[in-house]
Amino acid sequence: MAFLRRITFVALLSIASAAGSALAQPPGYPNAPPPPHIVPPPPATSANGGAALPPGSLTTQQPTAYPYGGYSPWGYPGYQGAVGGALNGYANVISAAGQAEISNQQARMVQTQADMSRIDYRNAIINQEKYEQALQPTTLELRQKQQWQALQSARNNPSSTEIWNANALNALFTALQGAQRAGLRADPVFIDPDVLHHTNLTTGVTSGAGAGMLKNITKIQWPFALQSPPFKESADKVDALCLKAVEEVKADGRVSAPTFDQLMKTTSALDDTVGSNQELSPADYIQSKGFVDQLLNSIQSLKDPNVAKYLNGAYAAQGPTVADLVDQMTSQGLSFAPATPNDQPQYKVLYQAMLSYDYRLSQLASR
Repeated sequence: MAFLRRITFVALLSIASAAGSALAQPPGYPNAPPPPHIVPPPPATSANGGAALPPGSLTTQQPTAYPYGGYSPWGYPGYQGAVGGALNGYANVISAAGQAEISNQQARMVQTQADMSRIDYRNAIINQEKYEQALQPTTLELRQKQQWQALQSARNNPSSTEIWNANALNALFTALQGAQRAGLRADPVFIDPDVLHHTNLTTGVTSGAGAGMLKNITKIQWPFALQSPPFKESADKVDALCLKAVEEVKADGRVSAPTFDQLMKTTSALDDTVGSNQELSPADYIQSKGFVDQLLNSIQSLKDPNVAKYLNGAYAAQGPTVADLVDQMTSQGLSFAPATPNDQPQYKVLYQAMLSYDYRLSQLASR
């Protein structure tokens, strides 16, 4: 009996303690988990023989706590009621819409800045291209520079090739033209008539040494190597066809197509024979091959509308002095054509005469 009374007393004390704690806290306030309540075992007596109830058998269950519309220390939203929740939702929608408009405007500002940056970049590229183009010489400046360089080369010991291909002569001719247009006239420099006879002129349509060969196309002076077999037969055919072509030009002002085609085929066959011949010495081969190439060029010149003027002497070099030769060439729109092998010595004489007159004009202009 004493043991049962003792157990009942301990249980009543536990119930009273729990009820007092519940009454001391505000209704619904969430409580922290209480510390475990350990009931000490009752002292052993002779009556019960040291027997005791299992631990926690007399503990009571903690009451359930519900949140209320106030402060929540764990961050849970408090209940605001139907009206408060609706107003809070409206406020959130309005705030989100305003934030979206702000974001849109900021995006437009960023896009505008990006567009302006692209425009500035394109303008910078355009300005850079204009600057670089401004540094480039114009076509006129390039042509004037080339003419000046050619003139300096012609005035300072040009090579024989530059004289024979008429580059040096035409550079001096351009300078003399400009001086005479400006009214400058120096002491005359005379030209040997034989030099004028070996001077080849061209309108530019008929170019190369072929223009010089036209005046002698009826009496071609073949190289020594081409005056013997296996070239003699082809050379005789070319002579006959050239004479026929010149007669047609004098009669009709132009060569007929059959005569031109036959002349081209015969000369091309001669060129192939020279190219395939293994018995010619290197010097004879170079001379013969170059001569036939010039002959082919002169035959092509027969198609020039002004070919009759080459044959009748209208485009022959004239004038006893360098100044007179320059005036004649300027009036007819002519320039120097390359020299044929038979004209090369006279071209060097003509070059010296033109160089002397150019020097005299330079001295006159510097006064």
